[in-house]
Amino acid sequence: MFNAELKDRFLETFQSEAERRNFQTLFRQTEETERSLGRDLWGWTQDEVEEFIMGLNVRHTAALRKSAFIRTYLRWCADANGGNVEGEVLELKRVSVRVTPENNRLFADPQDLQEFMDSVFEPEEMCRVDNIYRALFWMGFSGIHSKDVLSVRMNDYHRETQEIVLNGQSYPLYAQSIASLDNCLILDKFSRASCVGGKAFEVQLPRMEGDELLRPVAQRNATNKPELRRFMQRANDLIQKKAGGEKYRSIRYSDLYVSGIFCRMHEIELKGIPVSFDILIEGTELYRETAESRLRADYEAWLELVKHVEDSRRIK
Repeated sequence: MFNAELKDRFLETFQSEAERRNFQTLFRQTEETERSLGRDLWGWTQDEVEEFIMGLNVRHTAALRKSAFIRTYLRWCADANGGNVEGEVLELKRVSVRVTPENNRLFADPQDLQEFMDSVFEPEEMCRVDNIYRALFWMGFSGIHSKDVLSVRMNDYHRETQEIVLNGQSYPLYAQSIASLDNCLILDKFSRASCVGGKAFEVQLPRMEGDELLRPVAQRNATNKPELRRFMQRANDLIQKKAGGEKYRSIRYSDLYVSGIFCRMHEIELKGIPVSFDILIEGTELYRETAESRLRADYEAWLELVKHVEDSRRIK
């Protein structure tokens, strides 16, 4: 580590081994730039910090997580020096990480998700197959686990109470999701735009037999049970096609699931109730400390995304 004595003092302030490892990873990543600049991380300018983070070429959430780690270190450095740190460190209130289609795949709130889908999918009222992917995204954002989402039946969807009830568990739905879910409930076919000889027309695509809410359109010679992986692949193909030459990073179902959970956690936190990550920590307790540390960093990074989206809306 560059300036190891200072950083070792900082690392000693953590009781959690998982948190120490997070910062040790950060310091390994900053070492080359610190040696090149001849300055410890605490002496970097805001532009240098932002350039370093963007140079990592990671997802937006991971970039924001790094910025949260850096701010923690900078605050400690400021306190250790009586608040008299030279340079721009004290002005570094919040590292600004540019949001681009290449690095952002989490969503700040239902409006953010709806605006994204409006930009890449056809409107719900056109009754295109896009409705299936809209409904899938909303079900992930509403907290339905990946192992259950394709098992949701038509009678599990309760429009009058705006919820899906699955295995005795209620999943409240957002108002923006109702149009696509209604179409998945009511329609037995979806349309697709086609063009032959310069003439545009609509092709009607019957859906597979069954009572699954997200049953896809029938595929010739299809015998296998639909898989979530294929659903997400087709959705991402549509997104990339809509994007034209602009490169979008693929959306994972877990991105939607975690975004929705973070959104609801934040609503609870605003009421003064401490957040809990138990719903996201599954399986063995062996790595619970590491998992919770990572999720807390992800949550703090997501909060930065919320601030960015809210700032952008104010500017508009």
